[in-house]
Amino acid sequence: MNRFVWYIVLILALSVVGACLFMEQDSKRQIQKVALDVLSPVISLFDHQRDMAREMRHSFKSLDELQKEVSDLREKNIQMTTENAVLKNFQEENAKLREMLEFKQATRYKLMAARVVSHDPANWWNTVLINRGWTDSEKLQSDLPVVTPRGLVGKTGLVSRNVTEVILINNQNCRVSGVVEGTRDQGIVIGMGAPAEGSPRLRMKFLPRSAQLAVGQRIFTGGAGGVFPPGLFIGTIMEAPPLSASTEFGLYREATIDPALDLTDLDELFVVLSE
Repeated sequence: MNRFVWYIVLILALSVVGACLFMEQDSKRQIQKVALDVLSPVISLFDHQRDMAREMRHSFKSLDELQKEVSDLREKNIQMTTENAVLKNFQEENAKLREMLEFKQATRYKLMAARVVSHDPANWWNTVLINRGWTDSEKLQSDLPVVTPRGLVGKTGLVSRNVTEVILINNQNCRVSGVVEGTRDQGIVIGMGAPAEGSPRLRMKFLPRSAQLAVGQRIFTGGAGGVFPPGLFIGTIMEAPPLSASTEFGLYREATIDPALDLTDLDELFVVLSE
């Protein structure tokens, strides 16, 4: 349709030009005025279409620029998120190292710093390996307490040249003499092994019948047995069922303990060499 209109306009223009060649000057101007009046809407339409085309090109350019800006912002957001995550890890690592340094300076024990180098998937709740062996200290041997500033981890097991096994407190082979905070009530804390679900738990057995237990009470090492010195934080009572005939024939009380540490998040720790 537009092409047809332009053909008509072109024919009219040529006709006017041809007619003007044989007319007087005044007649030519009169015809040119009439032609201009006739063609002005077409000229205006052409100008309008040209403006629209220019605006569309500008809009397409703006859209490309906007998409590029969005892409750049996304890249910057990813970069900032990554940098924040790295910074957060550095801050957490720094806080952990500061906590360990303050603990080492404040404790009365002689400690050997170590790092977990292996967490056996088959025995996730039982043992880990640390990067210390008998070449690091002649005092490093089996059955030494392993701790962090937040509590008891377990005890050393097999000691080799460069690595040492740590038997975690949740291991059923790790038994600790424990005392209830604020009382003289003592018992034996025993690991409950790998949990069917959730986090690991400990069981405190052989508590006196008269023991007054409450959820939230803390349990510390009692010092009996010669392996663990007194005063190391073991965990917090989360269940303290009443005395019953089904519990050690009704002679002793029991309690379920939430360990002081997240055993899945062990990294740096200390081996207690001596007081």
